[in-house]
Amino acid sequence: MLKSRLTAGGAILALTLSLVALPNLVTAQAASPPPPLPTVPPETEQLSGNWPLPQGDYSATRNAVDSNISKDTVGDLSLAWTFDITAPGVFGGITSQPIVVGNTVYIQDMRSNVFALDRDTGAQKWEAPFDIGSIGPNGVAVAYDMVYAGLSDAGEVVALNAADGSVVWRQQIGSPPGEGIDMSPIVYDGTVYISTVPGTGLGSFYAGGDRGVLYALDARTGETKWWFDTTHGGYNAVAVAGGGGLWYPPSIDKDGNIYFGVGNPSPWPLTPDCPNGSCRPGNNLYTSSLVSIDPKTGAVRWYYQARPHDLLDLDFQASPILTTTKVDGKDTAVAIGAGKTGTVVALRQDSGDVVWKTAVGKHQNDELDKQLPNDGSSIEVFPGSLGGVETPLAYADGTIYAAYLDYPQYETATGLDTSKDNPFSAGTGGLVALDVKNGKVLWDIKLPTLAVAAATVSKDVVFAGGIDGTFAAYDRSTGEQVWNYSGDLGFNAPPAIAGDYVFVGGGYPKTAHTEPGASPEPTADPNASPAPAVIPKLYAFRIGGKAPEASGAPTSQPSVTTTEAPSSPAPATAEPTSAPEASGPTGPEPSQTAEAPSSPEASAVPEASASAGAGTDVPLTAVDLAFKPKDFTIAANTDVTVDLTNNGAAIHNFFQPDSGADTGQVNPGASATAVVNLPPGTYQYWCNVPGHKEAGMVGTITVK
Repeated sequence: MLKSRLTAGGAILALTLSLVALPNLVTAQAASPPPPLPTVPPETEQLSGNWPLPQGDYSATRNAVDSNISKDTVGDLSLAWTFDITAPGVFGGITSQPIVVGNTVYIQDMRSNVFALDRDTGAQKWEAPFDIGSIGPNGVAVAYDMVYAGLSDAGEVVALNAADGSVVWRQQIGSPPGEGIDMSPIVYDGTVYISTVPGTGLGSFYAGGDRGVLYALDARTGETKWWFDTTHGGYNAVAVAGGGGLWYPPSIDKDGNIYFGVGNPSPWPLTPDCPNGSCRPGNNLYTSSLVSIDPKTGAVRWYYQARPHDLLDLDFQASPILTTTKVDGKDTAVAIGAGKTGTVVALRQDSGDVVWKTAVGKHQNDELDKQLPNDGSSIEVFPGSLGGVETPLAYADGTIYAAYLDYPQYETATGLDTSKDNPFSAGTGGLVALDVKNGKVLWDIKLPTLAVAAATVSKDVVFAGGIDGTFAAYDRSTGEQVWNYSGDLGFNAPPAIAGDYVFVGGGYPKTAHTEPGASPEPTADPNASPAPAVIPKLYAFRIGGKAPEASGAPTSQPSVTTTEAPSSPAPATAEPTSAPEASGPTGPEPSQTAEAPSSPEASAVPEASASAGAGTDVPLTAVDLAFKPKDFTIAANTDVTVDLTNNGAAIHNFFQPDSGADTGQVNPGASATAVVNLPPGTYQYWCNVPGHKEAGMVGTITVK
């Protein structure tokens, strides 16, 4: 950890416009400037029954205080309508947080298209099409009668008329082609806060040389007020290093100060030219940090760096919770951050001093000062780059809720070891409750999935979901499951709770849990037609059942199971066996009330092989997340065409670096070819869509 105060200025540049009088121009009465916009947008003030901000409120509590959903009513929660999301994406069609204002739900898909839907029926009011790729999470903000969104791979921000979706302004902030945008903006005091990240869905993330920059834009015009470089100038290695950026929007206190989490430094994965990050010496500020800025003076108030000189892609990226608790007997304002570090940390809002720190989930070989092996071997690390606390926290009544992932990575000093089998299906997770006063674990339930639908509170229940297709509600006092829905898609987007409704995106291919090293299923009939990919969608659940029918509404009721909660649940009494630096003991296992059926596309992929002679094709199928066949044989020094068909719900590709063969990104349902010509030997190929190679989309080509 490293913390200090900086004076005004630092890495923030204030941009000031000046008017120059020209003698040859006719002098005219200057037009009166428009009145200042309200500090708090009217849409945000109308909190009752809405979800107007990405994390519910400016304090990022994800607590629907005015909802009617509780243990007493959750049993009546059933599917009201769905809205199909047909855009392809790296991690499915939808990862964004719904925004609910009045009778309208706003959502963005993974091609940056923005939709306004009727809250009660799901009928589309308007669409703003952009068809610009994103890896997510993305999303919108609604303020001052406008809808603000990032256009991810283009590095642009757009403001739309909330009434009809027409473009009001469009502003470039990223430096193409290297910088994109993958976050929901947040709007306060006439300012739009939004950050770039060092990469795009069409390019390489964290390759070095690209930086994440937080921008403050004028909400009326899109003009830049100031910007903040999250890499502090690129650590004096701008050509080869960078990283940082925001994945979730800042939190904002009552005085307008902003607090935000920052991503990891680059290059990552590590490279032979930069073993153990040697090309970026030092702590690599402000990456893997929580930072607080005073936007009025342009000063960094303080920062807390969770991982100086991070080597493992462990962001500290969550929107910080802002609340008050007792510290040494006094009411103290705290900011609570978390991230892929697998840690939750409470800091004083006025100074950044640490109040407590708690590790959650599994930790192995992730010590801060640990160097990675540079002798050809690799080590298994928990949490991995897709582990820890991936999604935002929730908070209510003195308790913090965090969904975490136990998913490893196999690391070396010069890159990832992709020879290890590491499918998403083998990943697990959990939901943990922490005491805000001291970080002690109140309960900790284990989940048989990667829990990437963010924890969200309504009254006495907390919701969470995962890629196994289960979306569930848990008793906030005990962690006992009291309701669940078993769907045909994995839940990989944060829910919004508004009044009688819960809105949540199901965009990821449903991935049933498999134990590591499990035997593959019997070889499938090669002549059988592949199962059609399930279309990602936004789900709307409502107390009392279905709303009036609308276009695209479901024709049957979902598989929903309710567990009757005890009338007077006793709170969990187990205390951690060690200080909050370590994870507390496991609480009650969730009451699994419905077994999610195995998805045909999520099943273990049979080990199969194929061969190609001279001048013939190799038919190859991409599913989520594997190739069929995984291994094949071709003739040496011969042009062989690999014909890839994408039968998954996510974007995939075929990439073979030794031959330069690359199909480019292939949308679901589409096909593409690439020509491979190699000398005798054994070679790897993979899908180089971000995250897919790490998840196990790797195969072997034997050349004879």
